Amino acid sequence: MPMLNDLPIDVRRYRLLNVIFLSLNIGYASAFALRTYLALWHGERLADRLYTSLNQYFHYPRWNEFGLVFTFVAAMLLATSIALALFLIISRFGSPVVTGAVLDPVACLLAITAAPACWIGAIEIGGGGYIHRWNIYPMWFGRQGLWSLAFEAAFILIFLYVARRRKKTFGYSLVILLAHYSFWDWYMWPGISEDIWWSPILQYCSVVCPASGLAWLFYVTALRQRETGYSFNVGRDLVCIMVGAACGQFGRVVADSVGPLAFPPSPESRGPENIVSALALLLFLLFAAGGFGLCRRFYLSLERS
Repeated sequence: MPMLNDLPIDVRRYRLLNVIFLSLNIGYASAFALRTYLALWHGERLADRLYTSLNQYFHYPRWNEFGLVFTFVAAMLLATSIALALFLIISRFGSPVVTGAVLDPVACLLAITAAPACWIGAIEIGGGGYIHRWNIYPMWFGRQGLWSLAFEAAFILIFLYVARRRKKTFGYSLVILLAHYSFWDWYMWPGISEDIWWSPILQYCSVVCPASGLAWLFYVTALRQRETGYSFNVGRDLVCIMVGAACGQFGRVVADSVGPLAFPPSPESRGPENIVSALALLLFLLFAAGGFGLCRRFYLSLERS
């Protein structure tokens, strides 16, 4: 494992990017867990006193959202600062083996599981396991949702490990991460947006979760490039990622438009609604992967010509 100063300048930049977004992801997961707990009945009284005190101190109306947003942002910045300082200390004074382990497998694991794990944990601590819409995670073993997350994360990590053995590490790994984050977006968003994420600032902050996974992927791909000569250009791949996201959004719009016609909603069952949601997720993944692949092939053809 090479020392930090022995790495090429581009790899060091990706390494720093990985550390920054890893810290932001931990900060967001911590603030997200706190917000979830305060939204549940175990934390309602504490939340009321905390938000009211902050609003009064800063001269805002009692029910203004300022107290909520201030608490979330302050918790996120505090946790991010602590995590960033810890990772920088490890990078500066830790052994190459420890530093490499933190920035590759540990960073990948946290990018995948930090926010969902904190969310599930906060639900259990805050008494939200009894709320039906928050207790529908597939294979939810009683109220032990963390076991279900561990089961899914194990499969994701195995797929990522297999993708790392392939020459085209970036493309295969990106599809796997896209599938993971799309599933959690599809699963988490409808059930909690009304109660927890109704403030736009809280919604915007959630982008650090996929950004952390993407920063890790850039870092490991840059390391892989030194071994295989794989063509990796961060600007080109970022453009293709945005193209893929736009194509995926188009696929979701198509599913939301056509799905209700093929599966009309029924007041007696949520089956048709769930089918349309699953169809939207599937088309998003297919269109996003296709858009990214076509964009990257186009860039490669330009480079060869």
